[in-house]
Amino acid sequence: MQRYTSVVDVFCGVGGLTHGFILEGFNVVAGIDNDPSCKYAFEKNNGSKFIRADIAQLSSKEVSDLYPENTIKILIGCAPCQPFSTYTNKLKEKNQKQWALLEEFGRIIQEVQPIIVSMENVPSLGSKDVFNDFIDLLKKNCYHVTWKNVYCPDYGVPQKRWRLVLLASKLGGIKLISPTHRLDEYVTVEKAIRHLPPIVAGETYKGDALHRAGIMSDMNMKRIKSSVPGGTWKDWPKSLLAPCHRKKSGKSYYNVYGRMEWNKISPTITTQFTGFGNGRFGHPEQNRGLSLREGAILQTFPMTYEFFEPEKDYYSLTHVASHIGNAVPVGLARVIAKSIRFHLEDYDKETKRKISTPQPSSEAALRRMQAAKPRDTTPEVAIRSAIYQKGLRFRVDAKPLRELNRRADILFRSVKVAIFIDGCFWHGCPLHGTQAKANAEFWRVKIKQNRERDVDTTQRLKKAGWKVIRIWEHEDSNKASERIYNIIRKRQKTKK
Repeated sequence: MQRYTSVVDVFCGVGGLTHGFILEGFNVVAGIDNDPSCKYAFEKNNGSKFIRADIAQLSSKEVSDLYPENTIKILIGCAPCQPFSTYTNKLKEKNQKQWALLEEFGRIIQEVQPIIVSMENVPSLGSKDVFNDFIDLLKKNCYHVTWKNVYCPDYGVPQKRWRLVLLASKLGGIKLISPTHRLDEYVTVEKAIRHLPPIVAGETYKGDALHRAGIMSDMNMKRIKSSVPGGTWKDWPKSLLAPCHRKKSGKSYYNVYGRMEWNKISPTITTQFTGFGNGRFGHPEQNRGLSLREGAILQTFPMTYEFFEPEKDYYSLTHVASHIGNAVPVGLARVIAKSIRFHLEDYDKETKRKISTPQPSSEAALRRMQAAKPRDTTPEVAIRSAIYQKGLRFRVDAKPLRELNRRADILFRSVKVAIFIDGCFWHGCPLHGTQAKANAEFWRVKIKQNRERDVDTTQRLKKAGWKVIRIWEHEDSNKASERIYNIIRKRQKTKK
């Protein structure tokens, strides 16, 4: 079912959410973000278009035009979460401005009307009025909405990360899949990153440019050498204590300057995970903070994911760390995508169950259905005759791809051109398609499925290097044959 879908990712960043959807078989047509530095990683790893844009300046038409025709539109996104964090909630005036990002996301939904929406964010968003307003907007636009705070280790993500996940669908009830990992099945730090070769602080491993650790000061080197996995700064001698630890107000700062533990999950990966003093980001054994590669793995990015252009001699460690830490974990993204896939599959099954093949409404209707030709229709014969007279030779009713059970009406195999002549009724012509009065619901679904199949066929052939030409039966055969002739000759010249 997912092959009939198209996805647009708003606030896409370097593509964590998009990549999860792609791994689950969805067609992500574009990602939108205001940060141009995300472009390389997003496009390189996902093969989708990156659009630099401020969502507040983005029109609904610009978003709608990204979706191919006759596909199920899905809109996903993760509005920047800083406005909803515990710390920045103190900055109320600033937050009010940044909350507008969620409101703009709602505006796009209301104007584009995608079939399915998903949003991921910080758990504290669920208690805000702006979130309740967002839910109300979805419901007023006929979405079935569900949301919950998700503990990521329950789904195989190896870090203590809570996230709010929202799903909304116009097709019916939708929910997140059940947890995939029990407590004793959690992916530990050891399982995730112990296989990586050792490096020292400030070193980049020769075989992997992303396996790079930050430089440590002499004082922090002494501190990490005095730290034990799972311990705190209270394990240090007094001479190593930071000024904040000596204050009465700083005695509860246990979640900084700590080493991780091999047999447990990691702390939440933030944008500053490479710094030993920024959290419990000390390596369990080696005297350094986490490398970029280790952070990316804990964010469940695959080892093949590229975050910067390989030909660059230098890249900013803090900049790449920010991209990694801001991303939606790919593992969580796959869970969201899989939940949508199951929802679509269930809807498809339910639709087929409810709409069985009806009996013809009359004897005359039965005769018309029996008379419908699977091939050699009048428009097909007219176009074949016209291009034959122009000197072109071709196959008729043939499969472009042997492994794909789809047949083209006219086929030029040598130049990889497939021509489909679509009946206006059967394929839902926007100009001449008619609505059946008898058994209306059956025919509505049947024609919709035909259109979805057309889109899928076109996409598959294009990926295989074919040029697809679709002609409506009402089109003038001479004009259609001229268009075919010009395309064939052009591809023949290019081939030479």
